[in-house]
Amino acid sequence: MTNRGVQTTGNVIKEITYGNVHISICDDCFEKTPEGIERILSEYHAAGWIIANQIIAQGGEV
Repeated sequence: MTNRGVQTTGNVIKEITYGNVHISICDDCFEKTPEGIERILSEYHAAGWIIANQIIAQGGEV
């Protein structure tokens, strides 16, 4: 399966359709190294702070 230049060879374990968007999650698309996992967690953490700061800027509470 290829999508946006990403080559996968694993099995599709989950498929999600949201409106016109179709997402297939394969079992070989997960990060396995400790460094890769830490990088992804850091990116999620940064994204969370961006969202929290936007909510606060709009007068909301986090």
